[in-house]
Amino acid sequence: MEIVNVHAFLAVVNHGNFSKAAESLYVAQSVLTKRIQSLEKELQRLLFERQRGRRVVELTPSGMEFVPIARRFAAAWQDTRNFATGIAMD
Repeated sequence: MEIVNVHAFLAVVNHGNFSKAAESLYVAQSVLTKRIQSLEKELQRLLFERQRGRRVVELTPSGMEFVPIARRFAAAWQDTRNFATGIAMD
C-alpha cells in the first residue's frame, strides 16, 4: 500500500470532494482519482459513492470502516519517517 494513496483518501475524507482534496495535495484531480482507484483496487473495495454532477462525495460503508485504519497507517508511516530521521517522538 502506497502512502500517497492513503493520503489521497484522507484528503478526500477531510475536504469532502475530489477537487478540493486534489488542490490541497497540489496534484491534478485526475491524479487524485487514479490514486483513489489504485487504493480501491488494492483493497478490493469501493471507498466512495460517486455520482456525476455532485460535488460532495460520500463514503461507502467500507470507506467509513477504512478511515480509522488509514489514519493509523498514516500516523505509523510518519512515526517511521521521524524515527529514520532521528526526530524524537516523546
